[in-house]
Amino acid sequence: ANSLPPRQVLQSGSHCVAWRTTKTLAMVSQQEVVGTSCQVSVTARAAGAGKFSALVSIPISSFNSNEADRDKEILKILKASVQPNLTFTTEALSKAQWESLLAKGQGTVRGKLAVAGRSFSLTSLIKIRKSAGKIEVYGSIRTRFTALGLQAPEVGPGG
Repeated sequence: ANSLPPRQVLQSGSHCVAWRTTKTLAMVSQQEVVGTSCQVSVTARAAGAGKFSALVSIPISSFNSNEADRDKEILKILKASVQPNLTFTTEALSKAQWESLLAKGQGTVRGKLAVAGRSFSLTSLIKIRKSAGKIEVYGSIRTRFTALGLQAPEVGPGG
């Protein structure tokens, strides 16, 4: 939701992703809701001409908001029966471009988010660093259900 201020919801160094939104209670108060998944896989993919992209894949069923009913609803909203994993594939960059991004410690990454059998172009400002011989990337993408071709959930009074 656009009303949420930027805030880190994951622990530094974790190999996880999260979604974050608000829910309205009794049509008055808003409460932040976060679902996390640490079942993230990241693989490098050769894209020809010496370029590589990163493929991030997350099983939709692995998101946990600490509310089982909401997690079941997320499976429906994100159409896990059509496509069980959310995937984000970065644009293909040369080794030198990836190294330059790492040397700067930040930059813009463009790619395609695949959800519910459809693909959407997204851009994220990221921070990137090397830690204990591994590459860590931190970033966020702010969007709406409708921007991803998804129907926003409708709730009744009080929820």
